[in-house]
Amino acid sequence: MIERAEERPEDNLAMKVCKVGEPGAPIKKAAYRNQNDIVSVEIINGVTSIEESAFSWCKGLTSVAIPDSVTSIEDLAFYGCSNLIKVMFGRGVTSIGDAAFSGCKNLTGISFPNCITNIGREAFSDCNRLERIIIPDSVTRICNSAFSGCTRLTDVTFSNNLTSIGTSAFSGCSGLTSITIPNGVTCIGKRAFHNCKNLMSVTIPPSVTSIEEEAFQGCEMLTNITIPSGVEIIGHYAFSDCSKLKSVSFPLSLKEFDACVFSGCPIENIEIPNGSKFTYSDGWLSVDDGRTIVMRVNANGRVEIPASATSIGDSAFAPCNRECKFSVVIPDGVVNIGAFAFSDCSGLTSVTIPNSVISIGDFAFSDCSGLTSIKIPRGVTSIGESMFAGCCGLTSVSIPDGIIRIGDWAFSNCSSLTSIMIPDSVTSIGECAFNGCNRLTNVTISGNVAVIGDSAFPECSGIKNTFPIGSDALKNNRLKFISYTGEYPNLCEGKLTVEIDGNEVSFGLNGMYPKFWRSGGDIEVKTMSVTQGLWELSYPDEYCPQKILSLLPDLIKLFNDNVQQGCCGGCL
Repeated sequence: MIERAEERPEDNLAMKVCKVGEPGAPIKKAAYRNQNDIVSVEIINGVTSIEESAFSWCKGLTSVAIPDSVTSIEDLAFYGCSNLIKVMFGRGVTSIGDAAFSGCKNLTGISFPNCITNIGREAFSDCNRLERIIIPDSVTRICNSAFSGCTRLTDVTFSNNLTSIGTSAFSGCSGLTSITIPNGVTCIGKRAFHNCKNLMSVTIPPSVTSIEEEAFQGCEMLTNITIPSGVEIIGHYAFSDCSKLKSVSFPLSLKEFDACVFSGCPIENIEIPNGSKFTYSDGWLSVDDGRTIVMRVNANGRVEIPASATSIGDSAFAPCNRECKFSVVIPDGVVNIGAFAFSDCSGLTSVTIPNSVISIGDFAFSDCSGLTSIKIPRGVTSIGESMFAGCCGLTSVSIPDGIIRIGDWAFSNCSSLTSIMIPDSVTSIGECAFNGCNRLTNVTISGNVAVIGDSAFPECSGIKNTFPIGSDALKNNRLKFISYTGEYPNLCEGKLTVEIDGNEVSFGLNGMYPKFWRSGGDIEVKTMSVTQGLWELSYPDEYCPQKILSLLPDLIKLFNDNVQQGCCGGCL
């Protein structure tokens, strides 16, 4: 290794201009890491490779010259060299490793050698001043996040032999305005051009068969897109939040599609070729001769779903303009409403659901903040996860007898809901089902409810009644111990599971109230001795159903008969 130091007169600091390396050997791993006094590096011809982290975090480094003899620049080699401006690659470099130049925020220009075959994951991520790149024909794929966060990148010339663009490859490259993807690329990866906010034009070749999830999400200046023949799959949210996208052309080849692809896009027109499995008419995109609604565009005012429909697909109303007020009438004959079907439709003010509906998917009406009332049809047996979560304007809910389960987070953050009557048919209320319903003052729960999930009613500080039970399911008070989960040193904090009249019921952590047990044992601080004593309830919770409260003496006896007595010692 040869090293030569020079004076830098402008700041009178001894800064190093280094010639480094030995012929036939690599620059070793972390050899110069964190050496901030190095300003320029010239690697001696004959050096074979630059190993991992060799120059990482050399914050004073501004230029690097790499000779033809170097074939590999390994992972993190120049990571975090935030003042590196110029890199001169030798003609022999074939591989640039993962994050090799990531965080080189002042790197303005790079010229790849024609023999390079690999540009690794995050290789040039967050190189904020990089403006132009030419990817030579020797490169066949762009790895994940290779150029993500290069906010000033305006011009990309792709390899003619490129076959795939990896996950987040150009995510956050907000300077890009136009992209032409070369023929030969078959897959555009997840989030490949995510948040390229100024991208106005995209040319996708017919070789592409798959556009993956969120590939162009958040490309706010994109106004139209032509999906070429050959594309079979468009992933979830692929073009979501493209807030100016109004026109889309579908290919005959398209097999899989979900309306959430265009969530948050003001779609006004869809072009469908003859012979497609999809049909488009009067704002409705459907399949199966109109029986399954795939997507609705431009919902405004009173929206009547076509009488031919029997199913409303997942995320069907996702593209609807959130600023437009509209109501929906679902015709008799529809049996299924898909997951996320109306999710985030803040302009939805009312929906009429017929009794023909027997299934409503998770999150179906989540975050419909303009919805004020809902009547669930009698054929539905389960209220799914987060089905009405975030419906902050909801004041009235009608739950029919026949509902068996209320899922996790089902009515969470319905902050205008003041009362709820849960019918006798319900046996299970999920975790956080009414979390955040801070105006809820009146709740009626049937005695058939065997499980109330953890935090089912937290923040419901206004509840005044004590959940009267309407059935006789517990009148015989037959109890059987099953298990208790408390362990030393927190023996008093566990879940008690018992059988009541053939139904399994849990109390305590993740179960029904009351939550805490208290030892009747004593602690002698001076001798650090612990005496045994019966377990008691620290307090009966005000939310505990009255008929469960009537069982507490038997429950306490059952607890003491089956759980080790005495202080757990956790407070010693």
